[in-house]
Amino acid sequence: MMSFVTLFSILSGVLSLSFIFSDDEKRTIHLSKDLVINNEVLIGDFLTDIAAGEQGEIVVAMNDLAQVRVFSKDGELVQTFGQRGRGPGDFQNLMSVSLHSGLIYALDGGANSKINVFDPADPDAAIAIGLPPLRTETGINVVNDKMLIDDEQLLITYLPATSNNNIGMELTSSYYLVNTSHSEDKSLIFESPARERYVARSETGFVNTTMPFGRTNHVARLGNRLFHMWTGDAEIQVYDMESWNNVGSISVDELADPIALEENDYRQLYRERLGIDSEDELEDLSARAANDMGLQMSLVSVTSMIENRDKLHDTFPVYNRLLSCGNYLWITAPHADRSKQHIKQLDGDGNVLASGTLPSSVDVKEIKNGKLYGTDQDDDGFGTVVRYEIDIR
Repeated sequence: MMSFVTLFSILSGVLSLSFIFSDDEKRTIHLSKDLVINNEVLIGDFLTDIAAGEQGEIVVAMNDLAQVRVFSKDGELVQTFGQRGRGPGDFQNLMSVSLHSGLIYALDGGANSKINVFDPADPDAAIAIGLPPLRTETGINVVNDKMLIDDEQLLITYLPATSNNNIGMELTSSYYLVNTSHSEDKSLIFESPARERYVARSETGFVNTTMPFGRTNHVARLGNRLFHMWTGDAEIQVYDMESWNNVGSISVDELADPIALEENDYRQLYRERLGIDSEDELEDLSARAANDMGLQMSLVSVTSMIENRDKLHDTFPVYNRLLSCGNYLWITAPHADRSKQHIKQLDGDGNVLASGTLPSSVDVKEIKNGKLYGTDQDDDGFGTVVRYEIDIR
């Protein structure tokens, strides 16, 4: 194992930062922040998903608390569901949440996945829909996401679990249609590249972590069409939801050329992963790492990335996220000004109807009834829920 002195030597040689910002883009989507639910109210910090109700209620998946929390449209806590455990209504790895017909569907992902169904009108009742893992030639694929198609069908995303047995293999995510009453009945709809991981062996040890600026999968629905986005590809695939045939693709021409990553982008990411603001704090990390296994692993992974820069991306993903609301698709994408990201409203044929920007720190989770919902961070780095009013003119 490489010594921490060597690790700090490598890190201190690359961690410096400077940014130049410019913005000459005309905007037609205007966003006005009208609500922040801060950490003092949320209590937890690991926010994995948000869903919004017809009356403006905000449902938040709190992974670290193993709870689904429901807030009023004014940001007041009104209900809490779930706890850490393995039974119906319990969570081990709360990953996503959605609303359908007045019920809350919350995914407990991983090897022993299930969907907990909560009824706000009957808080003590919970139904669990078991989702067994998928065994493939490359190992066990675990449930990573879900979309409710109707009362009887779910679209489930299976993600391959990275291990020593499949390093170097081309891994794929699988999308299955699952019956809510008989979850063992499932049909493969399509496959896609898997969410990217950085996996490497080096003198610093074995590293398996999130790929910097990695590519991910997203799906959105308009009527009887399903849109699938792999954020590393400009083409968004379109599926007919009656036949489940691929019926073509759309793209956003003005976003088709990905933005080049600069070394400053990686330096900033390394600092974020180490929890520091500048290289001046590296000496303090030495003392902290001695008794902090998590920090030791972060040091090992960052050092490995620095040593293996040729294995990392040279460009940002083409897109960040795909959502739908009413008759429109919404896309967010990287912006040349690193403090911002593009947001665009599209019709079902991929034509851009409106454009604007929002802070790059916002992870958009839902757009509904003229509001945008997402997660952000406060000045101390704690997770917050934010809501913006959308004004298109």
